[in-house]
Order: sequence, then structure tokens, then C-alpha cells
Amino acid sequence: LQQYTITFPTQPMGEDSAITLQLAYYCKKIVHIDQALYFYFQRPGSIVNNSSTESLIKKFQQASDNSGIVRRFYEQKGMGAQLKDALNFMDFSAKMLLLPLLGRKGYYRKIWNSAFPGLEYRIIKDSHSPRKIRLKCLMIILHLYPGVTNKIRLTHCK
Repeated sequence: LQQYTITFPTQPMGEDSAITLQLAYYCKKIVHIDQALYFYFQRPGSIVNNSSTESLIKKFQQASDNSGIVRRFYEQKGMGAQLKDALNFMDFSAKMLLLPLLGRKGYYRKIWNSAFPGLEYRIIKDSHSPRKIRLKCLMIILHLYPGVTNKIRLTHCK
């Protein structure tokens, strides 16, 4: 590992992806093994299991920091443009951690809007993004998510 330029994350949310996606760049060959070799343990009191407002914002900040590590890595390697859709989707995955706060008006909508501005539009335009995610982005932009969609039972967001 010492011969490669890898930035090791200091934040716990998404740190495994941040490391793996950098290491993948240096791989000469990647293979699939149809067996679980990675086991994930969640401590009952960990941040992953906490859905308080403070915890959701903290998880988002950590995941977006780690997403930024991957984005900067691939941009430095000259592959940012080639991977822009994948990098946008990674940012959106971090932003989705704020989704439970989106139903609250005012301050929390501002936090959502300031996180990766214009990202929902980029996800909608990306034909590789799942339709369900693209539809969710459209509904968020139109302020129909989560309020209206909950009323007609399209989502289960509180």
C-alpha cells in the first residue's frame, strides 16, 4: 500500500467505500467470488443505529467527507469527467442520509438544498441511475417528497 497514493478517511460513515474505490484504481485484475467474505457488525449504540437529527446530520457530513476523498482521488487521476455519473451517485447516497429531515420545513430544507446543489437534476439526467431514484429526485425538486408521496402511500418516510 505504501507505493500507492491512498487517502485514508478519518470519518466512519462510508470509509470502507472510500478506501476500496481508491484501491480499485490500482488493481490489475478484479474478480467476483460468490461467497460472503465481508461481515458488517453494527453495535447497538453506534451512530449507524441512531436517527436523531444531530446524528443524521453528522452521518451526512462524514459520508460526504468520504465521498469527497473518492471524488478528489479520481479527479487527480484525470478520471473525474469519465466517472462523473458514478461520483454524483455516490454524493447522492451521502445526501440521502438527510432524507428523514426533508419533511421538516425551513432550516432542514435549507440544509438539504445547500448539500451538493443541483445534484438532483444531475441524477435525473443520468440514465444509469435507477428510475425509482430519479423519480424521487423529481418529487424532491417539486416539493412533493416526502409530504404528498406519504399521503398517497408512495413512500414510508416519516
